Amino acid sequence: MPIFNLRFLIFNGRQGFTLIELLLYMGIFVILLSVFIQLFGSLLATQITSESSASVSEDAKYLIDRLSYDISRSQNITSPAQGVSASTLQFVVNNTQYTYSQSGNNLVLTNTNGANQLNSSEVSVSNLSFTPVGSSSGKFTVEVSFTLTGVATGNGGRPQTESIQTTLGNR
Repeated sequence: MPIFNLRFLIFNGRQGFTLIELLLYMGIFVILLSVFIQLFGSLLATQITSESSASVSEDAKYLIDRLSYDISRSQNITSPAQGVSASTLQFVVNNTQYTYSQSGNNLVLTNTNGANQLNSSEVSVSNLSFTPVGSSSGKFTVEVSFTLTGVATGNGGRPQTESIQTTLGNR
């Protein structure tokens, strides 16, 4: 008599799962699936929030650097007047008029090369304000303030916001 009798196992052994076992396995599967879905959603929201925060930080650095570079090369401010706040800044660099202004949710630089949006599409600009605060012997300073808000908010997350206030001048 062989040790392994296939015919005996087929006819005398169990051939499947009981209803209780199936319900138990399906319950465990549903619990694990819901945990993995929540984990994946949480990871996705964290990634979107992180990308939004990085976009806001990168735009803040770029906008400040660009404003600083242009203002440091300028000869004079044509608008606004000293001590007056405005949402538009106009100055002259090498006989070329530069205008920084807000158009919708964008910071726009206009000069002889045309109009250029300076912030990325992932970030909106609001509360833009320029205030010339000092001038002596051809040197001046401008107080600049604006708020950057990330467009992507993630799954129920809050938009990333950074308020910028700095003073820039020419040398």
